[in-house]
Amino acid sequence: YYALDFSEEMLLLAKNTIDEKTKNITPFGMKIDLENEWKLRYKKNDMNKPSVFLFLGQTLGNFDDRAAVLQGIRSNMKTGDILVLGVDHFDPIKVASVVAGYDNKLMGEFLQNQSEFLNLDNSKGSIKYYFNYKTNSVEAAFRFKNGVQEPIVLFKSHRFTTDEIEQLSYKSDFSLAGTAINEGTEYKVHFL
Repeated sequence: YYALDFSEEMLLLAKNTIDEKTKNITPFGMKIDLENEWKLRYKKNDMNKPSVFLFLGQTLGNFDDRAAVLQGIRSNMKTGDILVLGVDHFDPIKVASVVAGYDNKLMGEFLQNQSEFLNLDNSKGSIKYYFNYKTNSVEAAFRFKNGVQEPIVLFKSHRFTTDEIEQLSYKSDFSLAGTAINEGTEYKVHFL
């Protein structure tokens, strides 16, 4: 799994488009080893300077033991380093609009490819979007017409609560230094 946000090339492109005030910032790419306790591999910058690790997107929500993921990242950081963690936020008032936001052409094509791979077509059932309150996740599942077979979940996007982020921070030896949200979105950035 490679997130484009972590690409050294994309970071350098972003850095080169920012004004002269950022001349002391040195971007570096990193890779996360998903099979080895979330060990980070990256080019070490000047060890006297703090690093800012960007962990944006929904990757954290894909794992059952999210605290272990954050502990693995934390074990690779030095004093003074900062983790910027971006996650989709759970707002119970906006569940219907969030679920509806996934029901679009691009997501439909993505899920159709998964359905075809599993030999599922419209004659057997259809894809339904819903919110799973037990897991705080937007999900899309292929539901069979016969109603006998269990639905097949094709997509899941976890939504985090502020309390969950605070608990994960505590369990993984981070302290939550701050939170920012772009008004009108369901995306929050947490500074750990």
